[in-house]
Amino acid sequence: MSKLVFSVPYYDSAFEAGCVIDREEGRFEMRVQAAGEVVMTSGELIGADPLILVGMAPFVQTVPVGSFPVQLAVAKIDGDERVALARIDFSTDAIVMWEMALLPEQDPDALEEDEIYGYTTDAGMACFMDAASADALKSEISNDSDFFEELMEEMDENFQPTWSWANMELETGNIVSFMSGYGNGYYATYLGRNAAGEVVAVVTDFEVIPWHGTSYQA
Repeated sequence: MSKLVFSVPYYDSAFEAGCVIDREEGRFEMRVQAAGEVVMTSGELIGADPLILVGMAPFVQTVPVGSFPVQLAVAKIDGDERVALARIDFSTDAIVMWEMALLPEQDPDALEEDEIYGYTTDAGMACFMDAASADALKSEISNDSDFFEELMEEMDENFQPTWSWANMELETGNIVSFMSGYGNGYYATYLGRNAAGEVVAVVTDFEVIPWHGTSYQA
C-alpha cells in the first residue's frame, strides 16, 4: 500500500460555498477567504513558517509556472474560527488523487502507519512562495531588511479574531502567509493530480478537521 497517495474528499468540498463537514468530533462550517495570487517563477514551491525561511528547501515535486490563486478554507467550530486548509489552484481540471509533498531526503517508505511528512511552524504561521522569491528574500534579510516587521504589519491589516493572512509583494515575486490552524505544529502538504498525472492543486492541511482520508496503491 502506498504511503504517498491518498483519497481526501473534503480537500475539494471545503472550498465550495456553504460546505459543512460533519465528523464524530464535531461540525465544521466552512467559509473561503481569497488571498490573492502567488507568483511561481521556477515551479519550485516552498511551504514553510515565513519567520524561519532560512534553510528551508522547496518540495521535490514541482508545480506549474505562472500566477495562481490562493484560497484559505476557514473552519468555524463552536464560534471559534481557524484556517484549516490553504490551497493553490493551478488548473480547473478534476483531481483524481492527492499525493503527499516531500522535502529532500524524506522517504515515504520510512513512514509508519498514520505518520506524515511536512514542515514545522514555530510562530503559528505558514506560507506559500516560489524558491526564487525565497532566495532573494534570504539575501534581503541578511542585509538587515525590515521584512519581519513589514510582514506582521501586512498580517494585521487582514486580522480576524484567531486568524489572519497577508499577500506581500517582494523585490522578487511575493509571499502569501496565513495563520496555521491552532498554531505551532508539524503540517503536511498534498498535491492534487489530474488523470494525466499533472499537478493541478496544492493543499496544506493544518489538522483542524479530523482527517479520515485513506492511502491506497496508485
